[in-house]
Amino acid sequence: MASDAQAASVESDTPSPATCRILLVGASKSDPGQYRKSLEAGSMKPAVDVADDADVAKKLLAQHKYQIVCTDLQMPGFDGIQFLRRVQAKRRPIAVIIITDQATIEQAVLVMRLGAHDVLVKPVDASHLQEVVEQAYRERALQFELDLLRDYLQQRFTTHTVVSKNLRMHEILGMLARLAQTSSTILLEGAPGTGKALLAQAIHEASGSNGALKIIDCRSFRRSLLDHLLEGELLGYDNPPFPGGLRAEGNLEVSRGETLFFDEVGSLPMWMQARLLRIVQTRMIEPLGGADSTKNDVRVIASTSRPLWNLVARGKFRHELFYRLNVVRLELPPLQERAEDIPILAASFIEKYTNPDQPRKQFSPEAMRKLVAHDWPGNLRQLENAVQCACLVAPTNLIQVKDLPAEIVSPDAGHNSRVDLDRPLPDVLRGATAQLERAYLVKAMRKARGNVGDCAKTCGLSRRSISSKLAAYKIDKEDFKTR
Repeated sequence: MASDAQAASVESDTPSPATCRILLVGASKSDPGQYRKSLEAGSMKPAVDVADDADVAKKLLAQHKYQIVCTDLQMPGFDGIQFLRRVQAKRRPIAVIIITDQATIEQAVLVMRLGAHDVLVKPVDASHLQEVVEQAYRERALQFELDLLRDYLQQRFTTHTVVSKNLRMHEILGMLARLAQTSSTILLEGAPGTGKALLAQAIHEASGSNGALKIIDCRSFRRSLLDHLLEGELLGYDNPPFPGGLRAEGNLEVSRGETLFFDEVGSLPMWMQARLLRIVQTRMIEPLGGADSTKNDVRVIASTSRPLWNLVARGKFRHELFYRLNVVRLELPPLQERAEDIPILAASFIEKYTNPDQPRKQFSPEAMRKLVAHDWPGNLRQLENAVQCACLVAPTNLIQVKDLPAEIVSPDAGHNSRVDLDRPLPDVLRGATAQLERAYLVKAMRKARGNVGDCAKTCGLSRRSISSKLAAYKIDKEDFKTR
């Protein structure tokens, strides 16, 4: 579980790319400098720009990224409604506050439907405007932070696919930026759901390749009567082994200059590992039934949720292929080790599952604390599913604790539904204790990276006791070791 300190504060060591920036349109003409001075004196200490005509406003909007825009509804040569539409078309989380001499109900309804945060009728007290601006900023703080973080990552790492404030992730992204310009084979390791496919996409994008990222799901290659069909789909056919078959290109053959991502490469059966080894070694594609090989200049990225060298030791993975794939290895940390990323990731998933013409939902402070405190065994994939569920369930734009999935609200609540009254209570207690003990040991071994002594220290037991329990629960320490 994340600590209370993590739940209460999600501050990051990532440098802030910018302070809050506000654009006042027409304010200097209607009330010289008063609004500006009041906002600059507020608790946010924003950077405030002023435009007193339409041309200046449009130019400033194009030059800078604003979080908040306060604009008059009508000025000479200026249409506030059209300006609001221009701001909304930028698809950025800008809060727009309309200031007008007089507003009819129809006007107010229209601008609110267009996404304005509020409509203020003159005369507007400067301190009241400051309160409205600060409220707007608080409500959209996560969206603003997400927008700024994407800019920061794009400038530093040439990627917007991966969003993170975690320093370990930034180290990985820094290495990614250097590797993207080479043709080195890359191996991505990490628990299921940690974002290996996203990182592969980021590597591909950073390489500047015009080709596509082609994903090969290695779990689909199983020993069966259709082996030759699966192999042919990957490599292509020169002389198809079935009547009426025509020569066909395979997934690899048509991927010249592209990136091939072998997802969960540890699941490949041995017969397919031999094929992949030849491809990685020679970069040559040999269609089934043909004598000619095709030179194929592709980048190869592979991912695995199980340490490959452990599979090599068990004879389940070819050691030659392991060394060919393990040129550069990047290990992605689980989500529970990057709790500072949970709020910003949740905001990005809300953005993903919100229709463009609808206002974005947001989490209440209590709901966000629940998200940060959860240990997320399913990592990013589980978080994304939880956010998607909350967006669908929440009846208003504010997601409350009751809108979160049950396993997030009360992780142990599900045990009540599994109580078996046909079994004596001592048997039920023994089973529940064993289940909890095994889960604890697995988590402790993961933290200790397979070191039994370190695991014993975490559990507060002797090394002999831990070894005995690992044997009883059939937990193999080799499954947790990494290089």
